[in-house]
Amino acid sequence: MLDIPTFSSGGSAGAGPLYVNSATVTDVKAEKGKFTEISLIVKAVMHNEQRWERTFYFNGAWERDPSGKIIGWGSVSRDILTFFKAVGVPEDTLQKLDETGVSGAFADALQKDFSFISYLNEDNKSRTSKVVGPMDDDETLMEKFKENHVYWKTKAKKKSWWPKDFKGFSAEDKTQFDMNNSVQEAEPTAAMPF
Repeated sequence: MLDIPTFSSGGSAGAGPLYVNSATVTDVKAEKGKFTEISLIVKAVMHNEQRWERTFYFNGAWERDPSGKIIGWGSVSRDILTFFKAVGVPEDTLQKLDETGVSGAFADALQKDFSFISYLNEDNKSRTSKVVGPMDDDETLMEKFKENHVYWKTKAKKKSWWPKDFKGFSAEDKTQFDMNNSVQEAEPTAAMPF
């Protein structure tokens, strides 16, 4: 049985090209991911007039000992556990996922509502992010998106724009990032005599 990790979020939600949407889970399945141990595939119907169906992909891998036994949450805690918490899967079910596998939470996730962030990309088209949370907690969800964006843009060892096609919070936002992180080619020098 695993202890459930907790994540903190503080501050106020920011403005920008972000939207909080909500949806109801209609199907959940897991398969071996192309680049990760688990790919959780969630189909959900949006709460809008058109009732669009969206597919979400949450990926992760367990922390394992050399014999292959699960000893911790690993990267499962980033996306998969966050999704299960957002739809209200009971904590006792989540604590047993190392024994039951992620499929042990499927029944508790079906027909449950959750919120997610959509953002505008560089072409002003709406894209769905993996930032999910419980219903009616819009401020925290927006702040979570901003924290991820700021982390990858300024604090990560390898700086990157997150998500890669995100328009930015202001017109100059992405331009400034691209200018400050561009790699300048070295001036050609005379050939060295060796």
